[in-house]
Amino acid sequence: MEDWGRVEVPGPQLSVAVWPDGRIIWARQDSTPGPPLLESKIDPDVVSLFLADLQSRCVFDDPSLADAHFGPDSAFTVIHVASGSTCVKLRSWHESFEANPQLVATDHGIESLSGRTREAVLKDQSNSYRHFRQV
Repeated sequence: MEDWGRVEVPGPQLSVAVWPDGRIIWARQDSTPGPPLLESKIDPDVVSLFLADLQSRCVFDDPSLADAHFGPDSAFTVIHVASGSTCVKLRSWHESFEANPQLVATDHGIESLSGRTREAVLKDQSNSYRHFRQV
């Protein structure tokens, strides 16, 4: 979680981190990133398969994924994946806003669902935004 203007988030806050050797650390609660953190190990082959899947889908080579999908002075989630000398950083506020079942993040802001489903609203968004959300 990062913040570019709000006082409530004092610098980047970690929710989860995974290393190629299988080391994983994560926050106790998804809704509260940062310490205290828990630590464990997962199978390094799972990490390798995940990175290979991203590579096969050209995620690291897609410059459109670097577009920010959040508003000014907002907190947002960052997913940063690095593999060797390549990396991708996805930044969006949709996860935090959509914790509210009545809201949806679109390619131009946050909207009330007003009786619609998220799927119906997202279906009408730009191809690049739908691609970003799918990745």
